[in-house]
Amino acid sequence: MNETDIKLFSGLIKGTDQIETACYSNDGTLLRNTASNDSVLLHAFSVLGCKDTMLAYGQNHRMPITLGSPIGLEWTAAFQYEDNHLVNCWVIGPIFYQDVSTQAVDQYLSMNEKITVAFANRLREALKHIPAISNMINMRYAVMLHYCINHEWIRYADINRETISSEGPATGTSIKHHEHVWDTEQTLLAMVKQGNLNYRQALTASQSISNGVPVKGKDPLRQAKTSIIVFVSLVTRAAIAGGLSPDEAYSLGDSYINTVESSQNNSELDQLTLTIYDDFIHRVHDHHVLPNISPKIQQCCEYIELHSEEKITMDTLSKLTGYTKYYLSKRFKAETGKLINDYIRDAKVAQAKLLLQHSSMSLQEISDHLSFSSRNYFANVFREAVGKTPMEYRNSYKKAE
Repeated sequence: MNETDIKLFSGLIKGTDQIETACYSNDGTLLRNTASNDSVLLHAFSVLGCKDTMLAYGQNHRMPITLGSPIGLEWTAAFQYEDNHLVNCWVIGPIFYQDVSTQAVDQYLSMNEKITVAFANRLREALKHIPAISNMINMRYAVMLHYCINHEWIRYADINRETISSEGPATGTSIKHHEHVWDTEQTLLAMVKQGNLNYRQALTASQSISNGVPVKGKDPLRQAKTSIIVFVSLVTRAAIAGGLSPDEAYSLGDSYINTVESSQNNSELDQLTLTIYDDFIHRVHDHHVLPNISPKIQQCCEYIELHSEEKITMDTLSKLTGYTKYYLSKRFKAETGKLINDYIRDAKVAQAKLLLQHSSMSLQEISDHLSFSSRNYFANVFREAVGKTPMEYRNSYKKAE
């Protein structure tokens, strides 16, 4: 870790957004802190359960985690490892990630037996100076913090908060914004219908557009729960449309709704949202896969679908399965009915359809994203598979809407 990098980063986020930085050892000892009212916010970090969650999570995970609380406060932690052992936990925050009413805060503080009246009064005063930061910006800071500590760039999807929620629409949101929200929602639901395992990019992209259902209320935890329950209902219906039986889909949805209602804070809900989405997509995917496909060929199929934007070679698939290239080609065709190159092509074309339908990417950008050798080659492959050029397909989809 470069000490200069972390000092510069801490100074930048404090000067720009008034976000504080703290560092704890792996046993929870405070090593440094930039906040002036440290005793109040540090105690809040502990009494709201965030410190214990951070230490437990950091023992087994290297990626950053967001730590929510019932009163809308949120911290983000990143972990410094040396020789595969946790050394320090770095924390930025707290911030407010959504509007929180004074009444909701007062109600929680009065019900928490660990919080004294004197501390509650001091915390109320400290909360007046906490910055409100969108989740998108907060995740950018998490990526930067991780880099300063570990000199490793990560994606938003690597953070524990791998959810579809983020910055919500403000009052008076434009029609254009709602069109983007609609397109994003349709992309996410289309991936459920298809059982498309290559969904993480769509989730990450959606974080800069919408937080799903803009439910308003005095209790931030209740807001989040209601929004996720609506999300479960949409995903359940998309899974049924994708071929999952209504009995399985509705039973699974009901089970997740019960889990949502029993969640204690927003961090639990954030991770649960990803779990729900991932579970439904995998169930639909498994439903689409032929029952006589062996585990090795299944692994090969999933790899192709998850890496459709990359150049996939027989060498890579051969190493993945442990088969020779000749035997893999023969067995893959026997079990799936397709040549491997055709399966790769179909996976890329399926991804291209989604991008043509629900993004504003140009044909060149889509071609580059999916690792085609040229735009013309992409257009030829797409036309051969679909019967239309990419632009004809995009225009026909817009007319159908």
